[in-house]
Amino acid sequence: MKNLILNKKEDKVEINIIGHIGSSLFSEGYTREDAKRDIIENRDKELVVNIFSEGGSFYDGVFIYEILKSHPKKVTTNILSMAASAASIIALGGSVVRMSKNATLMIHEPSLYTSLTSTNADETKDVLDKAYNVLLNIYQSKTGMNDDELRKLIDGKDVWLSSDEALEYGFIDEVFETKAVLMNLHKFALDGEIIQNHLKNKLVDQMDLEKYTELENSLEEMNNKYSELSSELESVKNENAALIGEKDDLELSNLALTEEKEGLETEKCELENKIKELEVEKINTFINNAVEDGRITEPQKADYLKLAETDFDSVKNIISSIPVREKVADFISNKNESKLEDLIKGKEKWDEIDFLKKDPETLEKLKNEFPEKYSEIHKKAYPTL
Repeated sequence: MKNLILNKKEDKVEINIIGHIGSSLFSEGYTREDAKRDIIENRDKELVVNIFSEGGSFYDGVFIYEILKSHPKKVTTNILSMAASAASIIALGGSVVRMSKNATLMIHEPSLYTSLTSTNADETKDVLDKAYNVLLNIYQSKTGMNDDELRKLIDGKDVWLSSDEALEYGFIDEVFETKAVLMNLHKFALDGEIIQNHLKNKLVDQMDLEKYTELENSLEEMNNKYSELSSELESVKNENAALIGEKDDLELSNLALTEEKEGLETEKCELENKIKELEVEKINTFINNAVEDGRITEPQKADYLKLAETDFDSVKNIISSIPVREKVADFISNKNESKLEDLIKGKEKWDEIDFLKKDPETLEKLKNEFPEKYSEIHKKAYPTL
């Protein structure tokens, strides 16, 4: 039932996230691909997200949280029975976070299922530290608690919060009675519609399309030629059995075709590698431009690059929805121009003599704060100096 979209109307979609978060060896989980289909493809609709999950992949949880937070319409998350670990992160992605009176919210530090050795211990700790900082940022943005308060709460332990405790700490906005929500779930689960359309994961955008298409066509031509030569080689081998008298000539021809085939395979690999390089270059360029525009910060860059390697379209949509920040230098310049306009408003045609007679105080401010404008006013009064 994890993929069931319930109560799909023109302006609202109700979604269930039930079970494991991310891929699992033991069960079918709710993954970033499911989130792309359910959430991103419904960006024009209000969302109601019902959650019952024991948690799972930290990074899948963060990804789903990010696209919920960036959703342009209202998002209401309902915690039913339990939202643990990565599921607690997803729950906080709602603009309104609600929790059943009988539900439980479990929070803890990120952990890794890994083979820890003496040579990889530092690297493993670095990964966990970065994940922990991301988790603290998410919890802080909802609760308003600081680092020390959050660390004191969850360091080294699993914390199970009742609905009242979650409300007191600020993790949720309200507690609700379960009956109405469960009746709604039961009704629509009986006749719900399974959504099968997935977003296409294409990493080449318009600026690289021409070069990408050219390389793709070249690769297709090489593949066709490779197939033709393979067929010709097979034909030569078949004829070889019947034409014993031409054995030597056929062996020479066979060798030449084999060498040409190997050359084509090498060219094919080179073209494939070039396409991969272009994709990596495009991702890096987009993320660097986002940092330069102020859409994301330098510390966020590594996490966005990691996500973009597997799902560039979604990361592109998230970053594109973030507004460009005005540069400090431009802000100061605009502010100074506005101040100068206010100072000389109604006095634009005055020269220095006019200011000395009528408003010497403003003339003094122009000397100190806007020397270029003062020089212009001075030359009006004394053009030969």
